[in-house]
Amino acid sequence: SLIEESVNRAKGGTDVANGAAEALHMIVGDVAKVAELLNGIATAADEQAQGVEQINSAVAQMDNVTQQNASGAEESAAASEQLSAQSETLKRMVEELTAVVGSRS
Repeated sequence: SLIEESVNRAKGGTDVANGAAEALHMIVGDVAKVAELLNGIATAADEQAQGVEQINSAVAQMDNVTQQNASGAEESAAASEQLSAQSETLKRMVEELTAVVGSRS
């Protein structure tokens, strides 16, 4: 009876060990799935980082163009003021010329 009890206990221990092995295999499989998911998350994060870099580059280019446009607008405003002053000078000269021609008639 002791031998039979020892055999039964050994068989029970073997069953427990087999159950533990199955549980460990399941854990290993789950860890592999988690690793795969983390790899996917890392890939997605890298793609998002590249997207953000592209957006930053586009914003920097837009800022550069905006500054160039502002500079062009300032130059246009200055040229417009010069043209206005030159127009006034030309108007005075025409008026003086008209007055001189009119006084000779």
